[in-house]
Amino acid sequence: MILKELDPFTSDDKFEKAGRIAEEQLAFYLRRAFVENKEILVFNNLRFEKDNDVAQIDHLILHKYGMIIIESKSVTTKVEINEREEWIRWFDNAPKGMPSPIQQAKRQGEFLRKYLNQNASALLEKLFFGVMGPHGRFRAMPLDIIVAISDSGIVERPKSVSLEEVCKADQVSDRIRSIFDRWRKANGVLSLDLSGGYVFTKDEIDNITKFLMANNKPLAHQASPQEIPVAKPAPKPWNSNRNVSESSENKVKSSYGQPSVTQKQPEKNIEVKPVQVCGYCKSVSLRIEYGYNYYFKCLDCEKNTTIKSTCKSCGEKDKTRKSGLHFYSECSQCQTSKLFYTNPVTR
Repeated sequence: MILKELDPFTSDDKFEKAGRIAEEQLAFYLRRAFVENKEILVFNNLRFEKDNDVAQIDHLILHKYGMIIIESKSVTTKVEINEREEWIRWFDNAPKGMPSPIQQAKRQGEFLRKYLNQNASALLEKLFFGVMGPHGRFRAMPLDIIVAISDSGIVERPKSVSLEEVCKADQVSDRIRSIFDRWRKANGVLSLDLSGGYVFTKDEIDNITKFLMANNKPLAHQASPQEIPVAKPAPKPWNSNRNVSESSENKVKSSYGQPSVTQKQPEKNIEVKPVQVCGYCKSVSLRIEYGYNYYFKCLDCEKNTTIKSTCKSCGEKDKTRKSGLHFYSECSQCQTSKLFYTNPVTR
């Protein structure tokens, strides 16, 4: 069953558009395969926030024996994976390194497992005088990984490494069925597979489903660093030396003392908190670090993105000020200061 569709999407960034096409392609295959399957529950686009950390999951499968995280990758040319499981992407017949989608999905899985485990008492049934049942909370939950490569892409694999996690988008549905059947057999009555023994009840699946939907924090738009929106200050009253009425409309007198047209009180601008993303892989997992200047360090691809912020009132370049984990953009000309980023907590 499809429990969550893809979130609305608008962007002019070509990389974001390509990533969206890959997600839509896979969502189509998942719908075609599981729309009427009550044992395979599909969530497209989930985003969770916890303790200044974020996990963005392209597709999540929930079934009675565990979960599957699917990472969609847009590949229009070729990706190559060597014996050390390092990934190389080809652009214009030139190789370029890229972060491993397998490791990225594993980090998302670690976040999700910990996030669920912190709420296990409300999600899982309790047996034996308040002690958790055979699940042992979410630490023992089977959590499989699939990396889906666009149908048009070419994947070159090393001969010495199987990499079962990696497949083309049109093969994902069969891979999900294979994983589900493996765990179903492991939990069979006559099975000798010691990896079995973890099964969600119907009530637990309902609890988890409601929890995932309630705690999803979608982004309306993932802007690139070049188009990060900055809040504009509210416009000044038409004449700051006069007493302006509290009414939303004020009569403005002409130079002859006669009332002229009715003028509306300027509306307050709604402040839009900018979304900070990596300039290379578009990840939102960032940390501000300092070299000669402050910059964003991507926790996924480990590349650096320059912090660019200009005061919208006077056009001067903002300065970055650090206070603990918080970072502020400040204009010395206008004497303004606004929080624009908070670093994740280091454990």
